[in-house]
Amino acid sequence: MPKYTSFSSKWLHKVDSTGKPCSVWLRQGKEKSTFICTVCNIELSCANGGWTNVKNHFERPKHLQCLKDVLESGQLVASTVTLSSTRNNTASNQSYTSSFSSPITNNPSFMVLNNSTDRALTHEEKITRAECYWAMATAQLGFSYDSSQNIPELFASMFPDSKVAADYAMKDRKLSYVVSHGTGYFFIRELIKDVLKAPAYSLLFDETTIVGVRKQLDLHIRYWSEYQQGVVTRYWKSIMLGHATADIISHHLLDSLKYEGLDLSKLLHLGRDNPNVNKAVEAMIEKEVRSAQEKKTGNSSSNGLLPIGPCPLHIIHNAFKRGFTQNDWQIEDILYDFCFFFSRSSVRREDYLKVVETIGVGVGRFMKRFVITRWIEVDDLLTNKTVKQLLSISFDSQANEKPDSKLEIGEITRNELQEMPTNEKIKFMQDVRDIYKTIARELTRTLPVTNNFLQNLQFMHPLQRHHESSSKSLMIIARDLPQLLSDDDLDYLNGEWRLYENETIPEEWYQQKTTSGGSDEILLSLSHGNADVERGFSENAALITDDRSSLSDISINGLRATKDAVKFYGQGKVHEVPICKGLLDNVKEAHSRCQVDQERKQRILKEKEAIEAAAKLTKNKELILVEKEQNLIDQHKILQEDLENASKMLNEGNSRLEAAVATKNFAGVEMAQLLIGGAKKKLDVLKTQLGDNTDQMNQLRKKLKK
Repeated sequence: MPKYTSFSSKWLHKVDSTGKPCSVWLRQGKEKSTFICTVCNIELSCANGGWTNVKNHFERPKHLQCLKDVLESGQLVASTVTLSSTRNNTASNQSYTSSFSSPITNNPSFMVLNNSTDRALTHEEKITRAECYWAMATAQLGFSYDSSQNIPELFASMFPDSKVAADYAMKDRKLSYVVSHGTGYFFIRELIKDVLKAPAYSLLFDETTIVGVRKQLDLHIRYWSEYQQGVVTRYWKSIMLGHATADIISHHLLDSLKYEGLDLSKLLHLGRDNPNVNKAVEAMIEKEVRSAQEKKTGNSSSNGLLPIGPCPLHIIHNAFKRGFTQNDWQIEDILYDFCFFFSRSSVRREDYLKVVETIGVGVGRFMKRFVITRWIEVDDLLTNKTVKQLLSISFDSQANEKPDSKLEIGEITRNELQEMPTNEKIKFMQDVRDIYKTIARELTRTLPVTNNFLQNLQFMHPLQRHHESSSKSLMIIARDLPQLLSDDDLDYLNGEWRLYENETIPEEWYQQKTTSGGSDEILLSLSHGNADVERGFSENAALITDDRSSLSDISINGLRATKDAVKFYGQGKVHEVPICKGLLDNVKEAHSRCQVDQERKQRILKEKEAIEAAAKLTKNKELILVEKEQNLIDQHKILQEDLENASKMLNEGNSRLEAAVATKNFAGVEMAQLLIGGAKKKLDVLKTQLGDNTDQMNQLRKKLKK
C-alpha cells in the first residue's frame, strides 16, 4: 500500500524551479496531508508522493505563469484570518476582510482578496475582477447587454498600456450569463447565508404586471444582518406568474422558503400591500408556520404569524383618497387635465415654466403628475391621546372642531377665500371639515390602533424604559415568541431589563448604530410597510423596458440581486464592493453553471415533449379505438336489422306453409319450405356474426377503460 505523507515545514525552505524559496507561495493545507499554492489558489494532496507532489506542481507551466504574474504585480501577502471570524469595513474601505465564503473550500488560511494589497492577483484574476465590476455596473446603472458589444475594444483603446484591458473580452452574451449565473447567483447565496444567521425574519411580497403582460411576484426579506449589524430589507427573488391566485402565490412562497432551507418557525410576519388583498395567502402561510412552530416547540398552541396587520401606507393613502372624494370639487379630474394639457405640448410647457418663474412659486421644473393622496399635518386634537380616548372622540361634535380661522387650509387658500362670496366661503369650509372628518373616521376604523401587540411594542422607545408598564410589555411580547425565546431566555431577559432601567445612558447614544440584543433583533425585523417592495417595482420598471421585454426570468433575478448587492456591500458604488475569491470563482464558473442550467431546461423541455407525444399517441390510440367501437356499433345495428328481416322471412315462410298445406297446394308447400330453409340459414349466420360483434365490442371497451 502507498505510504501516508504529512506536510513538512522543511519544504518551505527548499527552492523551486525558478530559484525562489517555496515559502513565497507554499502553505500547509487544511489537512495534514495537503498543501496550498497561494498563486494558483488551489489545495492539493501530498499524501502519496510527499515532496514529489509539490515538485510536480511547481514545475507545471500554469504555476510558473501564475507565479510570474504575481511577482510582476507586487508582493504576495498571506492572510491567516478566518473568513467568518472578523470583518473590518471602514468608511474609506481601505482595509476589508471579507465575510464571503467560498463554495469550494473553508481553509483556515484562505487567501482573502480585496481592492488593495491583501494579496496580489494573477493576471487571470485581474481580468475576472474587471468582469465582476462591469457586470455590477451594468446592473447598477441599468445598461443593456447590447451596450457591451464593443466594450472590449473600447477599454483597449482607452487604456492601451493595460494588459487587463487588452485581454478583457466580455461582450454582451458573456455579460448575460455572468450576471445571471455569476454575480447574481453568488449574491443570492450570500443573502441566504446572512438570513440563516438571523434570529428571525419577515417576508414581504407584492405582485405587478410588467412589459410583455407578465405577472411578476417580488419577494423581499427583512432581517437582522450580521454583516451590517443592523436591520435591513433586501431583495430576494422575482417569480413570473400567469394566474396569481392565492393558492398559486402561497405555494410559490412556501416552495421558495423550503428550497433555500429558511426556517418557517422563524417567520415573524408576512408583509402585504392591502388589507383586502392576499388574506387567503396569509391564512395558508399562517397554517404552515403554526405547524413548523409546533414541531419545533412541541406546543400545540403556537401563535403563528405576529398579528400586526398589513402595510399601513396603503390604509392611510386610501383614507385620504376617500376624504378628498367626498365632495363635488372634482379637483382630481381638473389637475389631471391641467397636467395633461401642459405636458403634451412643448410650447405650452415653455409658457407654463415662464409664468411659474415670473410669479416665483416654482423651481424651474415642470409639474409632476397629480397624486390625490397627500400627507396632511396631524391635528392637535389627536396628539397625546390614549387609544381609548382616540376612539371615543366624536368627530361630529362642534366642541371638538376648530373655528374656521384656525382650520388648516394653507395661507394661499385663505387669501383666495377673501375674494369669494360669503355663501361660497361657508360651503368651502364645510367641505374641508367633511374631508377631515372622513379621513379621521377611516383612519380610526382601518388602522390597527387597538392591536395589543403593537401597543406593547412601545417599550422599545428609549424614553419608555422607566415607565412602569414597559417591563410588563416586554414580557408579554417575549411570551408571544415561544419558538424563538425559551423560558431561560425570558428569565435572562427580565434581568437584563432591570439593568437597562438603572443604567445611565447619554442621549446621543440613542443615535449611534450599535449591536442590539437578541429580542431587539427579532422585534426590529418586523415589517412596517411595503415601501421597499414598491420602490423595487420602480427599479424594475427602469430595468425591464419595452426594448428588454425578452429578458429571461433568471436574467431579471440576476440583475436585481446584483443591484441590491451593490447597494448593500458598496453603498450604491460599484468600486466599493469588496471582491473576494468566492465572487471570482462564481464568475469563472458562470459559463459552466449556465450550460448545466440550459441542459436542465432542455432536458425538462424534451421530457415535456415526450410526455406530450406520449399523450398524443395515447389520445390517437383512443381515437382509433373509439372509431373501431363506433364501427362495431354500426355493424351491430346492420346485423340486428338483417336478423329482424330474416325473422320476418321465417315467419312469412311458416305462414305460406300453413296456407299451402290447408289448400293442398304442393307447389306452394315446396316454395314455403325453400323460404323457411333460407331464412334459417340466414339466421344462423347472423347470430354467429352478432356473437362475434359482441365479443369484439366487449374486448374493445376493456381496452378503453385501461
